[in-house]
This record gives sequence, C-alpha cells and structure tokens, in this order.
Amino acid sequence: MAKKVLKIILRIVIVIVLILAAGIGVLTALEYRPDAVEAVTVEGEAEAQVKTGESIKLVSWNIG
Repeated sequence: MAKKVLKIILRIVIVIVLILAAGIGVLTALEYRPDAVEAVTVEGEAEAQVKTGESIKLVSWNIG
C-alpha cells in the first residue's frame, strides 16, 4: 500500500516538474523579441568609417 502511494506521489511530482520545465522553455523561446534594427552607440577612437551597405565582421564576447 505504501509503495502504491509513493508511486502516485512520485508521478505527480514528475508531471509538475515537466510542466514547469516546458513552461520555462516556452518563455525562454518566446520572450525576447528585439527590434529589426537596434541603435547602438560607438565607443572607441577608430578613424575608419563603414559606408552604408558595406559588410563588417564583429566579435561578441558574451560571457555575462
């Protein structure tokens, strides 16, 4: 009898954890919606300028 009750409780806990994990996954995938074009401020002392339509390469050290 105790094993049966323990199995039921364990299944309920697993279902709750799965629902929470799915909810976090959906929020993570759908929450951030940046604008098509983001305005940024340029910091530094570079003298070269990029012309409209010219390609550039960037490196992002996103470690935060």
